Amino acid sequence: MRRSAADAAVAVALPVIAALLAAQTSAKNDEVFRYGGADREVRLLERARKESASTVYTLLAPTEPQPLVELFEKSYGLKVGPWHALSDKGVQREITEANGRPQAVEANGPGTQMIAREKLLAEFHLPSIADVLQHAIGRIGRGSPTA
Repeated sequence: MRRSAADAAVAVALPVIAALLAAQTSAKNDEVFRYGGADREVRLLERARKESASTVYTLLAPTEPQPLVELFEKSYGLKVGPWHALSDKGVQREITEANGRPQAVEANGPGTQMIAREKLLAEFHLPSIADVLQHAIGRIGRGSPTA
């Protein structure tokens, strides 16, 4: 169980850290998201600490993200505020706020497809994704399974 919680925190952690890089231009974000060097996590943490907090849009039940948020905040010292909604409302808010700062989104398949059609997903490098079956990632190639 402990290993499972840690794996889940890591699956959420790096995309969340990447989403905290709001002050940079889109091209600069792409460079950071795709970076795969050994110092990737250090670079992400340094830049993320310059931000005050981030929001993770989630379709999980309101009580489900809290253990992940607590583990993430304890592990990385970064504040995360989960925002819960049903699929259509979550996607609608993400699209509306897309011109603001980047965010992390936890969505189901249809929600991810809608966000992808709006071209709001950024490609990113996640070392642990190599352990995931490629068909679980999907054709979009810009997400990471959280379950």
